[in-house]
Amino acid sequence: MQHGAYRPMRVSRFRAALGQDGMPAACHTRVVGIESAYPGDEQTIRGLHKLPYRVTHELFDYHSRETHVPNGPWTSVGRSQNEFFLETFIDELAHAAGKDPYEYRRVLLETNPDFPQAKAWLKVLSTAAEKSKWGGKLPSGTARGIAIGDSRRLTRPEITICAMVATVSVSKQGKVRAERFDVAMDTGPFLVNPLAAERQIEMQVVMGLAAALKQEITIEKGRVTQSNFHDFPLLTRVEVPEIAVHFVRATDNPIAGIGEEALGWVAPALCNAIFAATGKRVRSLPLKKHDLSWA
Repeated sequence: MQHGAYRPMRVSRFRAALGQDGMPAACHTRVVGIESAYPGDEQTIRGLHKLPYRVTHELFDYHSRETHVPNGPWTSVGRSQNEFFLETFIDELAHAAGKDPYEYRRVLLETNPDFPQAKAWLKVLSTAAEKSKWGGKLPSGTARGIAIGDSRRLTRPEITICAMVATVSVSKQGKVRAERFDVAMDTGPFLVNPLAAERQIEMQVVMGLAAALKQEITIEKGRVTQSNFHDFPLLTRVEVPEIAVHFVRATDNPIAGIGEEALGWVAPALCNAIFAATGKRVRSLPLKKHDLSWA
């Protein structure tokens, strides 16, 4: 652990102007990343180079930086950070517009003629919302958050659409408990081994949740501080949420895969639920560094 390659660091800034209808009239996306693990900049911009949501005027720019810290691909690669940026930002826009986050995404997809996968996205998105009982009443301090995306990239045409709803409770002292994840996953025309696919998705939810809640690598005096699972903790058995996987045939072409196609949406769904429960936005990870207490 102290002599390995670490998840590439990334930071992003989103800015948008909303029209009178609450929809984004203009959006500027900027992402800064480290791209030593792959040639070119594909993973730095992956998922952000063309927004799936309708925006009248869009500007996107990116910048690559070098680092002396060795880094390499983490499961889901560029999506794991960029989808966190994008899907939490869309939630912020929905809140600013006074709209339901699920319905807000539906309108942005339905009104975007330049996004050819919009109908397939809507099918997966609505499945996640329906299966999670989106909009149903929950106890105080408990809420749901939603996120969606696919695996599109510049160099490959295949995609896998995934939508996720996290049901999360937050105590008044700020302790976060992920109660349930509903995962809707596009299978394309083939699903050979449903049980194996379901287990792949469950693994990704657990891995992504541990990373979002409490895992980090810190460097002091040129050395990595963490050395084992006592200071880089996994989820315990009692922390693992209920995970429900819902397969959907949303596209007619073979999908890109399923081994890492769910992980990127764990963190945004989780953090969007935390905002709905506490009114506190999370713009950096892990969550253990944030005060999430509420009154």
